[in-house]
Amino acid sequence: MANENVVHLHVGTEIHEGWKDVSITLAIDRLSGQFDVSLTDSWIAHGQRERLKVTEGDACTVRIDGETVVTGYIDEVARDYDDASRRTSLRGRDKAGDLVDCSAPVQDWRDRTLAAIASDLCRPFGISVSARSAAASVTPFARFATNPGDTVAATLERMLRQRGLMAWSDGLGGLIIDTVTEDAPVATLQPGVNILSGQCTRSMADRYSAYTAMAHADGGADADDLEDADTITAPSGSATDPGVPRHRPLVLVAETQAGGPTLASRADHEAKTRAARAAQAVYSVPGWKNPSGALWRPRQTVTLQDDLLSLSGRWIITQVQFRQTDREGTVTELTVARAAAFAVLAEPEKATGARGWDEEDA
Repeated sequence: MANENVVHLHVGTEIHEGWKDVSITLAIDRLSGQFDVSLTDSWIAHGQRERLKVTEGDACTVRIDGETVVTGYIDEVARDYDDASRRTSLRGRDKAGDLVDCSAPVQDWRDRTLAAIASDLCRPFGISVSARSAAASVTPFARFATNPGDTVAATLERMLRQRGLMAWSDGLGGLIIDTVTEDAPVATLQPGVNILSGQCTRSMADRYSAYTAMAHADGGADADDLEDADTITAPSGSATDPGVPRHRPLVLVAETQAGGPTLASRADHEAKTRAARAAQAVYSVPGWKNPSGALWRPRQTVTLQDDLLSLSGRWIITQVQFRQTDREGTVTELTVARAAAFAVLAEPEKATGARGWDEEDA
C-alpha cells in the first residue's frame, strides 16, 4: 500500500519530497492558495546530500498523494545553516497570486459578460476561467472599464460584486467563478470522535439591532436649511436582527438604480450576512482526508455536533490548512462559517464617464 499524506513538489522534471514541515492553505475568501515547506539536512548523517535545486520564480506544482492542490510559482527560497545542520524553506502560491500583485491593463469593454472580461484579464497570466454560475456568462455589461492602478484582483472583485459572485483558485492554474452554497455534508464533526481541538469566536461588534437602507435624497436643499431639510423625504427599507439584545441602529445610504436590489433587500441582506459573519469556528482534525477518503476542500459542507462550543447544523468550510510537523503530526485545520456569510448582493452597474472608468471610483 502506497504511503499516505505525502507531499510532492514538482519543479520542471524534478520531484522533491521528504519535507520536515508542511503547510498548505486553500480558501474560498482568498484568490490564491499558498504553500510553505521546508527540509533539514544533518551535516553528520547526510553531509554529501545534493543541494535542493530550486530557484525563486520557478514554476511548480504541489501534490498530496498524487492530487494537485497548488499550481503556480515559488515566491521565496530561504536557506540557513549552523554547525550541525542546514535548512531550506520554500514558499509559493497559485498562479492567481499574480492577479493579486499585478496591475490590470487600462482598458474598457462594451457588451461583454463577466466571464469574457475575466478571461481577457487572466489570459496573459496563463490562467483559465471557469464560470459555473449563469450570472457570469449570460448578462453582459453595457460598459466596464478598469481603474488605472488597480490590480487585476481588485478589478475582478468590482465585477463580481455587480453580479453577486465570488472567485477562487481551482488549484490547477485556473479560476472558478461561482456562489457559495450548502451541499450534502461530507462529514459530521464531533468532540471526542474526530476533533482534536476546536475554537469559536463570536462577536457583536459588527451587528446591529435595526438596519435602514435609504436612497440619496434628491431635493436640492441646503443641508443647513432645517426648514427645507424637513421637507425632504427619501425612500427606505428596513430589517432587524433579533439576535442583538440592545438598541444598535445602523443607517445605510445606498444608490438606487433600475434593475438593482430594492432598499428592503439591501437592509435584509446586511442584517443576515453580518449575523452569519459574527460566528466563526476553527477545528483541527487528524489526517488530510475526510471520511470518504477525499482531501478536505474549501466549500465542502460539514455538520457540526459540538456541545462544547454550542455549535450545530450545517457549516461551510471556508479555509483548509494541511499541516505536517514532528510536534503535531499530520493534521488539517478547518475554518468553518455559515453559508449566509458569503452571500453577495448584486450591485447595479455604475455609470462610466468619458475618461473610461467609473466616476465614483476615479
